[in-house]
Amino acid sequence: MYLAAPINAFYGPDIAVSEGAARVGMTVLPTMFHGAGAAHGSVVFKMLDDAAFFPPLCLSGRLSW
Repeated sequence: MYLAAPINAFYGPDIAVSEGAARVGMTVLPTMFHGAGAAHGSVVFKMLDDAAFFPPLCLSGRLSW
């Protein structure tokens, strides 16, 4: 489900989910840089948003890992 989301074709993340924890990683490419030559904030917030979504779902029993 997660990796099949269309937005992930651009970001190319990987994820590991366990009880109460999630780890999201991605390779930051030059196409993800802002005008000053560093990673755009959307990269950081995408990882934070994705990692924060899964642990509560696992703990609530609505998603199993």
